[in-house]
Amino acid sequence: MERNIFERASRQNLCYEGYKGLISVNDLWSLPLKGRGVTLDKIWTDLYTSTKDDNIVSPAMKTNRKDSTDKLRFDIVDHIIRIRMDEADVAEKANEIKQKKARVLEIMHSQEDAELVEMAKTDPEGLKKLYESM
Repeated sequence: MERNIFERASRQNLCYEGYKGLISVNDLWSLPLKGRGVTLDKIWTDLYTSTKDDNIVSPAMKTNRKDSTDKLRFDIVDHIIRIRMDEADVAEKANEIKQKKARVLEIMHSQEDAELVEMAKTDPEGLKKLYESM
């Protein structure tokens, strides 16, 4: 049975090389997807190139420990990137819904305001009573 990639990483004490030292698997979650410095995209690209070059070897060759560790590193970064992108999509959709709700409330309030303005024109005493009852 294939073990979970994060279990394998923790058992191997897997780390990634960064510009200022080693990066743990846990630290990957807090790295930016893109930008300057160490990013998930940069790590993914480096690992992809490394594992892609390893795949050129004949299928009859057995993979050594370094190859399987690089593949594990790649799989973990790939998984984290996909999760982070999915989370960003969900957050964006939630923000769109929030903005639509705010617009609907604004329209509702403007409608209420229009009704109060109309009431002030047609029934000023009724408006005064409404105010006093609040």
